[in-house]
Amino acid sequence: MSKALLKVAVIIGCCFCLFVQSHAQEIGLLGGSTAGTYIKFAQDIRDIAQGVLDINVSPGGSLSNIEKVLHDKHTQFAIVQYDALLYYETFKFKQLREKIKMILPLYDEEIHLIARKDSNINHVRDLGGKRVNMDKQNSGCWVTATVMREKLGLDWQEYNYAPAEALRQLRSGNIDAFIYTCGKPAPVLADLSADVSEQITLVPIELEGVYVDSIIEKGTYPWQEGDIRTKATTAVLISYNYTEETNVPERFKGYVQDIRTIIGLVCKNLDNLGKNKHPKWKEVNPARYKEIDWPVHYAAQVILDKSATGKAE
Repeated sequence: MSKALLKVAVIIGCCFCLFVQSHAQEIGLLGGSTAGTYIKFAQDIRDIAQGVLDINVSPGGSLSNIEKVLHDKHTQFAIVQYDALLYYETFKFKQLREKIKMILPLYDEEIHLIARKDSNINHVRDLGGKRVNMDKQNSGCWVTATVMREKLGLDWQEYNYAPAEALRQLRSGNIDAFIYTCGKPAPVLADLSADVSEQITLVPIELEGVYVDSIIEKGTYPWQEGDIRTKATTAVLISYNYTEETNVPERFKGYVQDIRTIIGLVCKNLDNLGKNKHPKWKEVNPARYKEIDWPVHYAAQVILDKSATGKAE
């Protein structure tokens, strides 16, 4: 080979390597707060894909996660609440279903209503006029709390602390309650000792429509007294509506393959994830996509169907 041809070959090889490397660096997966379950699920997905895909996991919040999947070239995937998708579609972008697709249904997220025992909050309707933390504005918890407030027709004093700070404010007596949407067991609540039961309590939630029934069983938290009936929303893994059509950027085709890879790896490793990772992995059922009123990405649906019938490779 002549020196000229060798030089060209080296340049082409370097360009190819740079393309592969840059593509891997562009795979972004957003979770939730560092105190929640989303971020742990995102990290688990990253770990099972190690050596196959280079996934960068970052914290986030449901509404901002949707925003970034829509507009941020560094974010291809995110975990969000189903009610956040409905909220975004209703108030921000009517055509959201055309741009954002579900690629995997995950688990139900229980709505935790934690109150001080001396606040006289024994029912969700007792929140009227109280000092209630709703988490950071535009977070998934904030969306859920906003929907609850509208459905109940209540007015309360809104606070916007992150969950860990909200707990400190609650125990200090600066707020009366906080609403926290998180798959049980929520880490920020699980780390509390049993003696805090003298100060705080979980409050049952009854609310018609929107959310599904759920129970936070006695023993979920060391300080919990008895089963608590509550509501839940569903966490889902989403992506942009990438396609493999001839007129789309080449990276879009790569992202479609990434969807196939991620969903394939998760479905293949569900048993292992359920045994060794967060307890909520035991609830993940690929077939549940049929129960959720949101469009599924075509590349994911094939694998989800195979997994649901036991035919996944």
